[in-house]
Amino acid sequence: MNRIQTGLFRAGLRVFEDLGFMLPTLELDREQAAATFHSAVSIDFNGPVRGTLLVVINGEILPALASNMLGEDDAPSALRQEDALKELANVICGNLLPLIAGTAAVFDVGEPKVQPSENAPDPNLHIAAKQAIGLEKGRAELLLFLSEFPAG
Repeated sequence: MNRIQTGLFRAGLRVFEDLGFMLPTLELDREQAAATFHSAVSIDFNGPVRGTLLVVINGEILPALASNMLGEDDAPSALRQEDALKELANVICGNLLPLIAGTAAVFDVGEPKVQPSENAPDPNLHIAAKQAIGLEKGRAELLLFLSEFPAG
């Protein structure tokens, strides 16, 4: 596993555990692997390297994830679920960038945006790493697209 893949893996697991209060798994069971697209959020960044982090949710896990993040017993509204997913992507990105570019690197991080599909948001970017994380009866897929691979 290279530094970029390791960073994506560590940032994703940490955020789903600490912010989402879920128990992520790297081995997907049959139900998690078969879960279909539910929603996606992307976040662009510029700095020593330009890229996009895409967080894709597969299966019906977003209501529980948003409830956990917001500390609510009932499932929040669809809009609040979307906001929770945007915040999750923002925190993953914030944890990931120092892991792949170093703590001294400075980045301009854009606002998270809802994506209509699980496809790459910018065809000029190349996939640098992909990580599937099992979550209850679904999965999250973290895809990191970069304009170039950072040195090191």
